[in-house]
Amino acid sequence: MVECVYGRDDIADISDLQWHKKGASKIIDGSSSSSIFTTGLLEHGTRHKKKNLHFTAIHKRDEGTYECRARNLAGNVYSRDVKVIVLSELLAVISGNFPDTSWIKWICIPDEIRWNDESHSAGALLGEPLTIDCGVNDDDDEHQITITDNEGEILDGNMFTIAGKEVTVERLTKEYDGKKISCVHIESYGKDELPIIDRREVNIDVWYKPEFEKLSVDQYTIVDDKSREVELICPVAASNPPAILFTFYRGGNELNDPTKYDLSMDKDHKKATLKIFNVDEDDLDEYRCEVNNGKAKNTMTIHLKETNPPSEPKVTLYNVKKHTITWKIENKEEEGELPIKVVEIDYMRKSIVDEKLEEDADSISDTFWNEHGIKHKRPKSFSGLYQITGLLQASEYIFKIRQFSEAGEGPAVILRATTNEDISIKQELSSSRSISLWSLILVTILITLNLNY
Repeated sequence: MVECVYGRDDIADISDLQWHKKGASKIIDGSSSSSIFTTGLLEHGTRHKKKNLHFTAIHKRDEGTYECRARNLAGNVYSRDVKVIVLSELLAVISGNFPDTSWIKWICIPDEIRWNDESHSAGALLGEPLTIDCGVNDDDDEHQITITDNEGEILDGNMFTIAGKEVTVERLTKEYDGKKISCVHIESYGKDELPIIDRREVNIDVWYKPEFEKLSVDQYTIVDDKSREVELICPVAASNPPAILFTFYRGGNELNDPTKYDLSMDKDHKKATLKIFNVDEDDLDEYRCEVNNGKAKNTMTIHLKETNPPSEPKVTLYNVKKHTITWKIENKEEEGELPIKVVEIDYMRKSIVDEKLEEDADSISDTFWNEHGIKHKRPKSFSGLYQITGLLQASEYIFKIRQFSEAGEGPAVILRATTNEDISIKQELSSSRSISLWSLILVTILITLNLNY
């Protein structure tokens, strides 16, 4: 990284500091490339404007002279050059203050430095201490180590403690997660004692156990003579690392019988769902969902309780048009019922039932509805109005309407309704019939007159 600091206050904005590579027409900015880019900020302490030139990977093509230009409020332009000579795939860094037109050459040499710890990530559990080693092998007085943040600024003394070539955090909090520590090794080289830089950036990773919005929740199911399923939901609000394993227990026993249970996870591993088949009273119990992220684990408790199914809805025909039918559905919520969340409206043309079945519409099986019906699930409407569109005109339809709560569905109501005819066509047909009738009468009169004569 090369720092370019303008040491006075007569500059309007950080954008008035710009990096250029001589011989190239484009300005190097924050999105120039993934290997060479700039960042602008205020220098710690002085608040002077600073533009840093970052090399994330150095190549022979990057060799050359780089110029930092500053334009002040008076329109004067100051510049400073940095010449980079690449002898291997390493990087030299320089910093300076404006106004100054001198340039200093720093050289990159083959990497003979070996860090005590060459990793670029350091992690520990929330609440634990963390130490980052910035030392190098065969360390002696000629090796100078500087420890800063990733922008080259001094570390906050309230958060970090530097002792020799180590930086320590006494107790990790989530505030440290993602912060970067820069270990900079400086060594003199050659007869001119040019400073040679090697930089290692370390990302702090704060691990913590999976977290839930609530450690204990109630979930509900309906127990009756129907074959019902219930889904126990185990959502993770936060976890670092991400959760990798969900396990459900009941009374200390892991639930893995495939004939009774089915466990699934979403693709981001932020939620697991345990489906219980053929729910009965014996399934009403306390369940534990254990979540493991590889570093720590945590448990959420789910109490499965019984509730009544939604009551039968009160349904009235609100409006009928050529291609739409609107129903008004009111909920007669009774004690012991959960709030209605969804209204399901299935429908099919009566002609389909007449063609394929010999039974009454009230006794149509669920299988027949699934094969031939059209299903609409709507969130509960504040107005209670539900419009079904795309219907054929002058056609009779059969509707099946039922309500759903968190626990499941209630009884269905079967209704019939017919869409309106096209009035204009009906009137045209009626007019045509009237004209035909008068024409017939007129012809009859004329024939009668002719016969008389």
